[in-house]
Amino acid sequence: MSWDTSGGSANDDPSTKPSTEVRGFTLFPGQTLPDDKVVYLHIRVTTSTRPLKSDGVRFVYEQGSKRYSQTLSANLTIAPPAAH
Repeated sequence: MSWDTSGGSANDDPSTKPSTEVRGFTLFPGQTLPDDKVVYLHIRVTTSTRPLKSDGVRFVYEQGSKRYSQTLSANLTIAPPAAH
């Protein structure tokens, strides 16, 4: 993950990228997504514990009849609300 809400580069801001379907896109071993493809992660937080930290995201996907999984380093921190 290369962008965050606290000062990420505008070039990496996912809200500036068009949303396009990647279903059916074949990615071969060692190949990366083209620069114009972005995968959005929707994260649902079900605890009030803060700060909440994660240092990896596990992707599970299927191609044909085979199931694959991969864990990517990705730092995510959800801080407590700022005091007013």
